[in-house]
Amino acid sequence: MKKFVFVALLSFTFSCNMSAQSVREMWLNMPDSILPYLNKSLRQECIDFVDMNVKASVKNLFQGESIMDTLATDYAHIQLNESSIMEMKMFPSNTGDSILCVVRTFVGPARESEVAFYNKEWNKIGEGLNFKKADFMSKPDTMDVKRYDELLSMVQPFMYWAKLSPQQNSITYSMSIPLASKQDKKDVEAISKQIKVNLKDLVVKRY
Repeated sequence: MKKFVFVALLSFTFSCNMSAQSVREMWLNMPDSILPYLNKSLRQECIDFVDMNVKASVKNLFQGESIMDTLATDYAHIQLNESSIMEMKMFPSNTGDSILCVVRTFVGPARESEVAFYNKEWNKIGEGLNFKKADFMSKPDTMDVKRYDELLSMVQPFMYWAKLSPQQNSITYSMSIPLASKQDKKDVEAISKQIKVNLKDLVVKRY
């Protein structure tokens, strides 16, 4: 009986360790074409710094600084440079296979993201959703249609960005408001909304 319990505990521990390594392994095995900033050696260096509990900062291949500031069981957050962020989230699909969501966000006067899904072999199997401006805005009952349309027209160019949840298998989309004046931006933000979606619902192609 004791032997059975020991074997069960060992199997459980091994299973947990394998799960804990999933994002780490995907990060290390990422094709260089997906992330030209960091080759495998530099990605390994980031992990080594995380394991040593020191700032995971490396000089990337474009002579800038890249920082892995979060590496959890199924989530990672990397500041690629001053204007680019990468997030990675591993989650189970409806069929039980593990899928990786990668969000690249470009930070400028306004934010814009690219969302992609990959299987364990780094084959792309899906991408994020497409939205319209109206998806992010909700007209209050007290606002007339003319003013609502004015605010809608102020969102030019139309851009949106995404943020993965470190704790949940979800992604939240937000609209950027790049060129509006301070007051107009405040008015648009007052009637804008975020869109939260379960990651499983975003996979548009199965493998």
